[in-house]
Amino acid sequence: MNELTTIPASVDDVGLELGKVLGQSIAFGTIAGRCSAAQAAAIRKARDEKIHERYHMTWKAFCPKHLHVSRPQADLFIRLLEEFGPEYFEHTQSARISGETYRLVAPFIQDRTLHYNDEVLELNSANVQKIA
Repeated sequence: MNELTTIPASVDDVGLELGKVLGQSIAFGTIAGRCSAAQAAAIRKARDEKIHERYHMTWKAFCPKHLHVSRPQADLFIRLLEEFGPEYFEHTQSARISGETYRLVAPFIQDRTLHYNDEVLELNSANVQKIA
């Protein structure tokens, strides 16, 4: 009764490896999205608290030196966070869609999937063209 069903190693190994890779990709994408949202929140806090002034620097000079992003990039992160919330970063981590595209599709996103015209698309790189 305790016998294991043996699956040929080649089929078993391929399926197991595929499952591991897909699982890791999803997990890392989720973590990266949350980290990007947290980074945007930290950048906004630095700007709002005018930390750059403590260093006798402009925001433009402070961003690349201390935040390691350009001022326009820092400002973009803040705008996206303020307009869409942290969900933007989580939803777009693997799909890599712009704020303009996200603005159009956001009302149709439920549970990390896009629901439109009786079609359900996962927000991932494979569906970027369809989403756009």
